[in-house]
Amino acid sequence: MEKHFAILVGGIAVIIVRSLLGEGKMNTVLSIIVGVIVAFILFFIL
Repeated sequence: MEKHFAILVGGIAVIIVRSLLGEGKMNTVLSIIVGVIVAFILFFIL
């Protein structure tokens, strides 16, 4: 269950970062990278 939570938080992080940076191909890529990193960190902590 914690693993699903980590993925969910990672997805939320992507949305938050993307809304802060705005539209654009580079911003989308950057926000996805941030989201993946956040998900991985939580994945190993939990």
